[in-house]
Formats: sequence, C-alpha cells, structure tokens
Amino acid sequence: MNPKQSAKMKHTITLLAALLPATMAQAGEKPFRPPAVPLVTHDPYFSVWSRADKLTDLATSHWSRRPQPLNSVVRIDGKPFRVLGVEPKEAPALEQSGVTVLPTRTICEFAGAGIKLTLTFTTPALPEDLSLLARPVTYLTWTVVATDGNEHAVEISFTVSGLLAVNDAKQEVVWGQENFPGLVTLRVGSKEQPVLQKAGDNLAIDWGYLYVAAPGATAKLSEHTVVFDSVKVGAAPVSRWLMLAYDEIWSIQYFGHDLRPYWRKDGWEPRELLETAAREYEPLGKRCAAFDEEVMSDMRALGGDPYANICALAYRQCWAGNGWAADENGAPMVFPKENTSNGDISTLDVIYPMAPQFLLFGPTLTKAILVPVMEYVRSPLLKGGHSAPHDLGAYPRANGNGGSMPVEETGNMLILLAALAKMEGNADFCAPYWPKITQWAEYLKAKGVDPDNQLSTDDFMGPAAHQVNLSAKSIVALGAYAQLCRLRGDSAVAKEYEELARESAAWWVKESDDGDHSRLGFDMPGTWSQKYNLVWDRLLGLDLFPSAVLRKEVDFYRNKKMNAFGVPLDSRKSLAKVDWTLWTATLTGDRADFDALVLPVYHQLITATGREPFNDVYETTNGATGWMISRPVIGGVFLKALDAPALWKKWAARDQTRTTAWAPFPAPPQVTKLWDATKPLDWQVTTQKPPADWAQPGFDDSAWPKGAAPFLYSVEKKPDPKKIGEVHRWLRREFDVPEAALKRVQVWMVGENEAEMYINGVLAVTCGRLRAWETVKLSPAGQAALEPGRNLVAIHMKQDPRSAEAGLVEVNMTGK
Repeated sequence: MNPKQSAKMKHTITLLAALLPATMAQAGEKPFRPPAVPLVTHDPYFSVWSRADKLTDLATSHWSRRPQPLNSVVRIDGKPFRVLGVEPKEAPALEQSGVTVLPTRTICEFAGAGIKLTLTFTTPALPEDLSLLARPVTYLTWTVVATDGNEHAVEISFTVSGLLAVNDAKQEVVWGQENFPGLVTLRVGSKEQPVLQKAGDNLAIDWGYLYVAAPGATAKLSEHTVVFDSVKVGAAPVSRWLMLAYDEIWSIQYFGHDLRPYWRKDGWEPRELLETAAREYEPLGKRCAAFDEEVMSDMRALGGDPYANICALAYRQCWAGNGWAADENGAPMVFPKENTSNGDISTLDVIYPMAPQFLLFGPTLTKAILVPVMEYVRSPLLKGGHSAPHDLGAYPRANGNGGSMPVEETGNMLILLAALAKMEGNADFCAPYWPKITQWAEYLKAKGVDPDNQLSTDDFMGPAAHQVNLSAKSIVALGAYAQLCRLRGDSAVAKEYEELARESAAWWVKESDDGDHSRLGFDMPGTWSQKYNLVWDRLLGLDLFPSAVLRKEVDFYRNKKMNAFGVPLDSRKSLAKVDWTLWTATLTGDRADFDALVLPVYHQLITATGREPFNDVYETTNGATGWMISRPVIGGVFLKALDAPALWKKWAARDQTRTTAWAPFPAPPQVTKLWDATKPLDWQVTTQKPPADWAQPGFDDSAWPKGAAPFLYSVEKKPDPKKIGEVHRWLRREFDVPEAALKRVQVWMVGENEAEMYINGVLAVTCGRLRAWETVKLSPAGQAALEPGRNLVAIHMKQDPRSAEAGLVEVNMTGK
C-alpha cells in the first residue's frame, strides 16, 4: 500500500469510528436498533412491523406502510398501560426499556408500576421442516414479574384490526367467532373475498381470514378483543399467550391453476392449524430459542456482532418475501415477490441474491424456489427460450412472462444450479431440465462473455454495453455448467467448457484492467464497479480468476471508494446495495476485508432515519433510504456462511423435508369462448367520467362513442405521461351466457393497467398488472349476478402511459 492509499485508509477508519456509536471493535456491544421491528412475518401479505423505537410510539403497519393496528393494554392494579399500539389514547404507555431482534423472535421489554413485562413475538421459522416454516402462525407471549417485592393484580388484553384482512380501508369486513376445542377464536375477513384477483406491488391481501386464538382456560372474547383473566403477580413470572394466524385459502395462481398454501397440503383447515399450533406452543418456543442462539453464535464467529445482527434482521424478512404453496403432489413451491420494485413473482434476479439463505438451510428449500421456474422454461408456453426469463408474472399470479435481462438471468440460473449440485454432491436435480440448461450454456458462450447493451440486476443504475461484472457472471456460469457436466459424467463437454471459461477469464483480466482496478465496461476507461459476481468462482471451487485480481479489487474499494456508509455499486451513482456489498466483502475470504466493508452497512442500518423494513439500497454519502424495502433479496447477507464449508454442511444436512416428487407442469385450462377476444369487438366507450350509475343495466349509454377492442397505446405513439397522467376508459357491452356455462364463467384478460369489471351492475373483478394472458375468477357476488342469456359487462380501466404495454388489451369471458 503506497503512502497515499495508506492515508486514505486511515481517514476512512477514523471517519467510521467517529460515526459509529463505539469504536469499530466495540460496535456490536451497543444495543441494536433496527430501523423497523419485525413482529408478524410470514409472506408478502401477512407481514406486520413496528416503525418506531418503541411499540407504543406508532401504530403497527404492513410493510407497504398500510396501517394494520395491533393493540395491547396491561392493567396493573386497575390502571391501564399501553404496551403495543397507540390505542386507547387515554392510556399511558408503559416504559419500554429495550428490544431484541433474533432470527425467529422479537423480544420487547417494559418496566413500570412495580412490574417488568416482556412481550415476545415468536414466528417458528425453523428451516429444517417446511411444514413448520410455511405455517402462518405467530405467537405473542406476555410474561410479567413483580420488581418491587409486592403482589400486583395484572390483566392483559389484545385487540386486532380488521385492516389486516383488506387491501383498502374502505373494504367491508365480516367478524365472527369459531368454536375450536380448548381455544377462544376470533375470525375476520373481507366481505367480498376477491381471491387472487389483485396482482402487483404494494398490495395487502383482501381475501382469506385472519384468526386470533388464545387458550380458553385463560382468555375470553369481548368483541374484537382477547381479554385474559386477571392474575396476582409476584416474584414468580406469569405468562399469557395467543396466536395470530392467516388462512389465504388459495395462495398462488400457477399457469391458470390455483395452488393451496403449503400448510394445507395434507387437507388441513384452520381448526387443525390452530389446534396443532396450540399444542406445540411450548416445545416450539424452546426450539426457537435454541435455533436463535445457534444461528447468532455461528454468525458472530463469521463476522462479529454487527454481522450477526444484520443476519437476524434479514432472516424473517427474507422468508416473508415469499409465497409458500403446494403443487398437486403436495410438494413445496416457493414464489418470491419483488416488493417495492415491481411486484413481479419469481423474478430470477431476486432469486439469485436471496438464494444464500435458502442454500444454507437445505436442498429442498433451494429446489422449491427453482422448480416453478424450471418447469416453466421447459414447457411449450415459454417462447424463444434461448436465455432464461426475467420472471413468471405479477405476484400472486405466476402465469408467465418474457425476459429483459438475458445474460443476467441465464447466468443466475446456471450458478444456482451448480451451487445446489455442490451442496448435494450430484446434479440429479438438473436431469429433467438438461436440454434447456445446455441451451443456456450455449447462449452464454455466444453472447455472455462480452454482453451487448442490456440491463443487469442493478437496473436502477441503467443499462450498459460490455459490462465487466455481467461478463464475470457469464464466465463463472460457463464454469458452473462445466462442473455440472462433470457431475453428470460428461467429461468431454466439461473439459470444453472449462477451457472456454479459463480462456474467457484470462481475456477478462486483460480487457477489464484499469490500473489499480477493473472497469465498469470493457470500453469505459476511468470507470469502476463492484465485482460481486466473482464470489461464486471461489464458492464453487472453479478457480478461474487469479486471487491477485480479487485482492486488487477489494483494496481499491477499501482504500479509494469508501464513503461514510460504504462502497457504491459503481462509478455512475453513490448508491449501495446491501446484498452485493456483503458478497463483495466475501470476495477474498479475508476477515479484515469483510469487516471493513460490512461495518458501514451496519452503521447505516442502526442510524437510518427512514423507519422501514430492511432497505437493500441506500445512499452511501448520507445513508438516505426510501425505496426497495422488505425485499427477500436481503437473504443474500447469509452468503458469508457458504464460505464456511463445515458450517454450510451442518445446516444443510438438517433438511427434513427432502422432497423429490414435484408435480409435472400443469396442463392449460380448457376453455370455451363466449366471445372471441382475438377479433375486434364493439363497445360503448368513453374517456369522460360518467355518472355514478354508469355500470347499471338501466343506464343509457347511447351517447357514448363506439369503439373496438383492443385498447392500447403503440410504443411509437405513446403519449407523454407528464402531460396527460393516467388515462381512464369506461366501457359497456352485452354478451350471452348459456345456462350450462353459468357457473363456469371466468374472465380472460391482459394489460399493465388496473381494471374493475361489473356484471349486471355488480362488481365482479378488481385487478391490475396482468403480465400475460391470465384467467381471473369472478368474485362470489359477480358470479351470482350472472343470468342465463343476455348479460351486461361494464369495465372501468385505468391505464398508465409510462408503460410500453399500457392498456387493457382485450377482455374475454370463458367457460371451462
């Protein structure tokens, strides 16, 4: 290191030491203050957080910021104190003295009025058993003990809001009670139950039912509140507990077929779910405590307290960014959602960064995220297919989509398949998909080493041609394919691709060189970027790139590009990405490198003013956040554990599920067209907002102009959205339904818009962001509104001109 570099490094260390609450060596000793506290975290819909230092400072909310209030009051000798939520306002808050976030538990401590209270949220996200990991139940436990030597009368109550069961606060909910043995159980759900109708980003669920259940021996119900019996509390602790659970009924639509939640794979209903969870309350509590202790100990050994705390906060968020479904064989299929960055489902450049958490904890978990994609790519539905697709649609409907990052996504899949094979010691999983895998390798051979102008996973940084980091991914992926070939016994092809990968790596080293670092683009001198994709070269044991290249890269980041909150992704912007930073920190395998790059990430996390679930993108200059929150990609922070082979082997070997028999790709639904959407159809259509009764059968639409579907903008003539904003259309037409098809009518539509469809004046469909032709079920009310013979369909569609695919392209009624 020359004197100038040494001075830069000393300045960086001094800056970090001043910014952190303690010296670098002591940073982990300070209490960990998460930007948002995970409370109930299961999937993209059942996900409740506290965005404050104390549970009583703000109402709890969904990750999308929708209010989802949970409230708890503790009466101490008759005086009420709030310990969760902001209601009732007249009750003062019991002083919260601390919060601890662990992989499966959030523990909040309170003190006052002569007692100490611990409120624990336990989500038994134990990865060795998918039946348990996917179980949508969180336990809340209140433990009270007297601290002043006196005995106190304590009564605990808990109130839940119906907002946990709707997407829009205006939606009507229905409350009820269930008679489950040994439990007092409250149930709430939306009145309309539009199952799987809404798709896209920043949505909450509005179908299925939320359950609150407590042991009947200690609790009773009072409207929407669970009230526990009053008890005398002294020096011995007293506990009360309840369960929060959500039954989606249907979880995911996979190519026209609705899939049950995974916990329902054996025919369970809410009764079996809650009764089983109640019986297992105590043993699961012990298992979670032991799991948390072991994970935190392992992560501390790898990266100290800061790294362990990062992993603890990431753990539940990663799982909760996924939908957990069962296929027709009852095998697990896991579908990540691209929260706050498009709402796509099974996005391959989300699967890639989140995969380390799945890989660490076993082959079944890893296969469960890969199978939905691999079955699609070998089906006749994927057109083209020389490269991997970008995603499978818009969550929760995985009905197919194309590709927009061909080198990125293709490289992702080959690398992950090789990582799975390394974990299992064989490539058996690849066998049914081998022709497609080979096609991908041939594509990267032709197009990947020096990519043309395209996006990478860091699409918010913009496209670029000849990206060096993207090329690195492609070269590693070619080496990964060679490794898979060797495991399959094809030594000739393995040798061919090994030689290609080595030659390409040597070319890469020469062409990317920019003195003390490598470039952003091969033809872009004076630029740079993090080369996080190279980490798989060492993790997979490929040894394609010289260690000196990695040493040079990391020295450059540490000595010349370190800002107050870390190293930016590349020379174009000052944005950092948490998952990639931790991958870059693992490049050399040197603990000093890891600490130097990770500590600023930890600093940003504990000082973030944006109180959101774990942001994976932020400004390195000032730590500012505000987007890309609560995404499953944060599971990428566990990659460091894959760099410890014995540790990886220990955790992966505990996989109890061991599923192998996934169902074949579902056959397309058989339909009979009630009208042909592929041909122009006349509608009465207006772009002027009509009267309130516009969707009713008796409304006079004769003055509306006639128009023919499809309604869309051409890309060339797409209007400037800054000038016109959203475009609304209101459409009406009549159609005939044979009596035999009355109960089998569905809607077939596509478009990047939002739409509301009425049947004979009754709201029947509410949806948006349909990425491919999709079948959408009518709501129960819409189904009931259908009549034999002549019917009226009325549609309000809202089009977003910013999308090249804007517009409700076509609508069709189908009878299966």
